[in-house]
Amino acid sequence: MPLSWERSMPLTKEGDQYKGTIVLDADIDQLQFKYVRYNSDKKVVWESLPNRVIRLDGQSTVEVSHRWDEPEAIDVSTLEKIPSADLLKDFELIKTMVLKVHPGTYRYASRATIDQALEELEAAFQEDLSHGAAYLAISKVLATIQCDHTFASYYNQPPVVKAVIHKQRDKLPFTFSWTEDRMVVEYDASEQALAMGTEVLAIDGVPTAEILQRLMPYVRADGATDKSRMKQLEIDGFPYRYNGFDVFYPLLFEVDGKFDLTVRDNAGQTSEVTLQAVTHSARAALLKAKYPDFAFDKAALWGYQQLNENTGFLKAGTFDDYGMDRDWRAYFSSTFKQINDAGVQHLIVDLRRNQGGFDEIGAGLMRHLIKEPGSIEDFVSKSRYKEFPELLKPYTNSWGEPWYHEMEVTAGKDLDGYYTLPTEDETLIKPAKNAFKGEVYFLVSPANVSMAYYLMRGAKNYQVGTMIGEETGGNQRGINGGQIIFLRLPHSQIEVDFPVEGSFAKGSNLPNRGIVPDIEVSPALADIRAGRDTALEATLRLIGEGSE
Repeated sequence: MPLSWERSMPLTKEGDQYKGTIVLDADIDQLQFKYVRYNSDKKVVWESLPNRVIRLDGQSTVEVSHRWDEPEAIDVSTLEKIPSADLLKDFELIKTMVLKVHPGTYRYASRATIDQALEELEAAFQEDLSHGAAYLAISKVLATIQCDHTFASYYNQPPVVKAVIHKQRDKLPFTFSWTEDRMVVEYDASEQALAMGTEVLAIDGVPTAEILQRLMPYVRADGATDKSRMKQLEIDGFPYRYNGFDVFYPLLFEVDGKFDLTVRDNAGQTSEVTLQAVTHSARAALLKAKYPDFAFDKAALWGYQQLNENTGFLKAGTFDDYGMDRDWRAYFSSTFKQINDAGVQHLIVDLRRNQGGFDEIGAGLMRHLIKEPGSIEDFVSKSRYKEFPELLKPYTNSWGEPWYHEMEVTAGKDLDGYYTLPTEDETLIKPAKNAFKGEVYFLVSPANVSMAYYLMRGAKNYQVGTMIGEETGGNQRGINGGQIIFLRLPHSQIEVDFPVEGSFAKGSNLPNRGIVPDIEVSPALADIRAGRDTALEATLRLIGEGSE
């Protein structure tokens, strides 16, 4: 037997595929297995899916093909609706999580708003629902909390839910941004060859402005940062990211395999075009074939180039390195050695696509940008419970032991209903040995949430560089990132990500918004059509003026 759970069988790379042959004993008619990847540090990364199964069914040879960490195809038309009685049992779990556990339930929403949202969900669950309809209803009540870390995850779902929200041929065949509140094509993979800058006025007769407003209530963000919600309702086309528009549009609007669009081209001419719907993976493949320089893996979201004798440009498009094979300490060390050895005086750090990720990577970048020791964190951690509700325990999990079952608190509840959690000794981030000594400029956008937000908050507080671009996501009053657990609803099978600790800023009377850049620059439709990067141009002008 060539495989066991203690011994892997290497596959041989052929082109962009890995292949191998497994010979089974004659009395074996099926095989359970998973794919694993070995990183440069020899650590094993397992697929997150349930065990895969190969069945011979009397055949002597079976050929199978899979994509890493992607489930088998499921025909969603064959799925039965979830009975109302079962959905109402799931509702009790959601209600308990919202009212008894979540640290941000009443942070940005009133009790009346939360109560109404729960009542609407309970009413929706009075009927049998499809998996898609249940996912949509759950997403709406979770979005009411206004927490970027609380949602029916696009990623941690079982195969049946992933099949519904990701695997159907119901996606637009192009990427787009919301520019001046208008849907503007960026990279097109359709047979119509839409030019960059083409404005989509309507889809299947519905104005895109109306589509945006109907989608907004289902998308999470921290507090009143609506630009962050809009950013999630764009399509970037990256195969390793899921976008809110791809998920929610087909659940709200019927897609019959095509899209009838009303578009306005770069010359101002309006016309009607019909585009065939595609799957998420098919669009990625089409974009890869058409645009060889497109960022088709996470590593491509990073990169350094020297723009001129004095100015360098560092792309830092993600702090999520899941699936990446990179030693970040070595990467930062070598990159900043290159920067310093070249005598660069001005460094532009482009964070505009960065949605956060692992704290260690963000802190590692910060260590190479600061001149004096500083801290990214300047908040108090709080929880709304001491003992985790028994009702939720069988259906929740996180990394390691269930540390969240009993919170260590410093005192009783305060007037707002929170327990204060023990404050860890503040560890200052010290400059790295080869930290950059010149002037730093950050390009920022509403996509910057979670660790990307924390990084910019720290940069703002400690005056590390100049920020140019659009207001970030996150929230100056604090966010609920950091300690996340997962609730798998037993009947709908939908998984909910939610935090159990909230981070509350120490300052008072802080605005309900993200970090505002020192220089605000928003791209206009004309800029996209002209291929201009207005934030980068503004930064280069600033550097030029400073040099003069």
